[in-house]
Amino acid sequence: MIKIGIIGAMNIEVYKFCKYIKNIKFKRFLNFKIYIGNWDKIKVFLLQTNIGKVNSAISTSLLIKKYKINIIINIGYAGSISKKININDIILSKNTAYYDTNINLIDNCKKYKLNKSNYLNLNIKLIKCFEICMNKIKINYKKGLIISGDYFINSNIFINNIKKLFPNAIAIDMESASISHVCYLFNIPCVIIKSISDIAGNNSDKFFKKNINNIPFNIPEIINIFFTIYIYKNFFYLS
Repeated sequence: MIKIGIIGAMNIEVYKFCKYIKNIKFKRFLNFKIYIGNWDKIKVFLLQTNIGKVNSAISTSLLIKKYKINIIINIGYAGSISKKININDIILSKNTAYYDTNINLIDNCKKYKLNKSNYLNLNIKLIKCFEICMNKIKINYKKGLIISGDYFINSNIFINNIKKLFPNAIAIDMESASISHVCYLFNIPCVIIKSISDIAGNNSDKFFKKNINNIPFNIPEIINIFFTIYIYKNFFYLS
């Protein structure tokens, strides 16, 4: 049976998937919540990582090792840092990067760089599958770079400095890069799909708290299409 991990940081992101899962069982390891059950004929492991890079890296690693996961889908909310990306837009990540990490000047650490740009590339085949699914149900989406760090950005000055370093970035969060980094190291296909909750900058925290309770969250519908019409035909192709 195919085992798929669906990963979100917060309860408000994760619980919206529970209604799709049958025979659901709740477990906890360390300080992380996990819901295990069946979605159609697929074994699903719905993980709440809690906020931040360390939490998401540890919990994703445990999930992969303990349950032998085949594919990871990282879902949730993110902030826009592009004028072309608006609240409630769906973002499909092409790659990720840490905006609060820089080892470029340390000579003996250069061998740990992932590639020339130090970006983490997502699984191209899996991205294509999700594009097909979203086009099928006519959901508009944008593709691009998501950057991650352990700050909730609430300052225009801070975000403008980050945008100078990552001019191509379209969204920002606190977990995407660490989750994709773990999947890269474990060689697990990974896709990241986020809903824009706020525009990063001044007062973004107020808009975030307001919007996550009011804007539609249609990522579960997208994943349901992926599971019901696409995964079986393409699983080995994805791997």
